[in-house]
Amino acid sequence: MSAAVSLFTHPLSDRDRGFLRHVAQADDWHEIRHGEMPSAVQCMRAGYVRLSNDKRQAMITNSGQAYLRKWMGVH
Repeated sequence: MSAAVSLFTHPLSDRDRGFLRHVAQADDWHEIRHGEMPSAVQCMRAGYVRLSNDKRQAMITNSGQAYLRKWMGVH
């Protein structure tokens, strides 16, 4: 099995991918806004973001960055 991130291992909806892009654009922690929690949870379950202890902020993981790079390469 390849060590590369598969887009199909943990697929994301368009809404969740949009959230992941917002998190990636943040310099550090991204403040989770009203209505973003479902996307934050999905991205966390996929291993693409890490949530702060108080669940108010998210930070992209290496897997999340690799997912976005691979997604942008496909589209």
